[in-house]
Parts: sequence; C-alpha cells; structure tokens
Amino acid sequence: MPLPAGGVRMAVPLRRGERAQWPVSTIPIESLEATAQEWYRFRDSSWGVMLYNHYGIFSAAVVTLMVLLGLGWRLALAVACRRDHSGQCNTFQPSTCDKLTGCVFVYEDGEGICTTEAAFTACEDLKDFFGRVGVLMLVNPLVLVGLVLYVKYRLLPRLRDEAGGRLAAPLSEALDGSGWSVKAHALVRNKGTQAPQGLRQGCCSPGWIWLEFVPYDNPVVGAPPAAFVAQPLSASVVTGFVVEEPGVAMARELQPVLAHGAPPERLRPLLAS
Repeated sequence: MPLPAGGVRMAVPLRRGERAQWPVSTIPIESLEATAQEWYRFRDSSWGVMLYNHYGIFSAAVVTLMVLLGLGWRLALAVACRRDHSGQCNTFQPSTCDKLTGCVFVYEDGEGICTTEAAFTACEDLKDFFGRVGVLMLVNPLVLVGLVLYVKYRLLPRLRDEAGGRLAAPLSEALDGSGWSVKAHALVRNKGTQAPQGLRQGCCSPGWIWLEFVPYDNPVVGAPPAAFVAQPLSASVVTGFVVEEPGVAMARELQPVLAHGAPPERLRPLLAS
C-alpha cells in the first residue's frame, strides 16, 4: 500500500509499555507523548488488544489441540485395545475361553480372540470416553475459523477506530493549523499480503494498524523549509515532518527535531536544501 506524496507513516504501538516511534518533527517528543496517554491507558487494559497481540499463540494452541485429539485418541485406543491372547487367555476356542477365569472371548472385524476381561473393559471405557469428547474434534475447526474471522474482520477494525479516536484525534488537535492531518488505518493480513509501505512485514499477526500524517496545506515532500525549523515555535505547533526516504518514515532511524534546538547533523543537508 503506497504512501500519499509527502506523507509519513507510523505503526500504532500495541504492546504493553511500548511507546510510539514518532516521526521527526519540530514538536518535542514530550508533547507528542502527552497526546498519546489516553491510547496507552486503553491499550494496556484492553482484552481486545491482548487477543490481537497473542493471535498467533491462540491459533497455534487450537491447531495443536486438533492434532493431539486427532492422533492421540487413535494411539491411545491402539494401545488400550490391543488384544493379548498370551498368558492365561491363550486360546482361540470360545468354549475354552469362557471356562478360563478372568477371560472373555471377543469378536472384532470378523475374527474372534480370547483376551482378559480387564483389557476388554479398559478398551470399552476408553472408547466411551473418546466418544463423549470426540465432539471437540468437530468444535475445534469451528473455533479456529471463528477466531480468525473475528480478529481480522471485527477486532482489527474496532482497534483501528479506537486508535483513531484515542490517538489520531488528539494528534490532529495538536497539529491544528500546521498543515498536517492524522488518520488511523488498518490492513488485514492474508496469504501473500505485503506490509504497507514503511511498516515491517513481520509474521503471525492478523494485520497492521498505523497512523498516516498527510500534508493538506502546501504539501511538503521531504524536509520542511529550513526557515520554518529555525523560527522559534511553541511546543504545541508542528511545521512539518522530515522523511528520510521518499514517503517512508522508518521509526527506528528517526530522531526528534526540537523547536528550539539544532537539528541532528545527518539532517542538516536535508534542511538546507
């Protein structure tokens, strides 16, 4: 998903205690963090965010349970129902088997075998048990499908809206009059889906949730004019964002440009152009 010209993209922080990786701006990081406090409080107490973050673990647990039930019950029955005609029940004659203490003659798959009553009872009890819990083998696939559909198509849009109301909206107020708008976006991850431009691909997550900072007044591509950065600005005003790569804000490489401080050495060529 390409980024609008001159825009900056930032992943919404979803992990407990995680702080936003703010794009370069002329507003102090402290002021930006102040606008994100409501989102942080919601995120750290939301079961929906917890489910989103542990989506891969929950999915793996359901799949593992399906495998264990599918293979485990067959293995358990094979061991418990193994017919042993050695020892005291060593005979193939029904009449002889009936006279032996603790033995019972069982017909199975068109064949008869003499086995101990204890082994026969354990086998039948195990069959009854797996017959009762076997319904889980039908429920588990439904649970997995329901989990995937709920997280991707109900929870993901809801968290996007929460991020829009609790994070993007306060940021928009802080940026009012600066020429920038902020909006929350989300994208569902399916097989082969590429991460939005500027976000990490990752794996096992149900999708991506991010903020887009887009210029709407005198769009800026690249760095803001150097004269704007040099002017004294209040802590509540942002004049623009520095994008080190065209249209992409790599959060781990960005450093804040404070209103009253000199920009980092590596950004000075951009600001001077």
